[in-house]
Amino acid sequence: MENIQATGTWRGVLFIDKMKEYIEDEIFQIDIQSIDARNLITATVIEQVQEEDLCLSHRDKFTAYHAEGKLDAHSGEFQLYYKGGSLHGDPVTVELSGTIDENKETIKGQYRTASRQQWQVSFLLKKTKTEPL
Repeated sequence: MENIQATGTWRGVLFIDKMKEYIEDEIFQIDIQSIDARNLITATVIEQVQEEDLCLSHRDKFTAYHAEGKLDAHSGEFQLYYKGGSLHGDPVTVELSGTIDENKETIKGQYRTASRQQWQVSFLLKKTKTEPL
């Protein structure tokens, strides 16, 4: 996996494992723009907006965040960090940890705010050839 092709658009859904029966999965996307010689990643993470009232008219809104991290080119594992929004208005650091399966063109991973010990949300993304959100 030395020359992994991680750049591009990866799209799928976020899902809360314990709440799958109760809430709808949310669209989630990672656009990996570049990976430098030291395997440092520059990316944009796009999340579907969560409205407190869960009004269906708001489900088509998205927010983009600048993310940075590091890739292990041998295993396909990576970590990304970005400042995301919160319910109280203060930005929080979000950590993503995932593994790229180059053969299946998928990324499987987990998501959490940095203040939490446990992973809160899982995601499964597929590499896509379509335009970014």
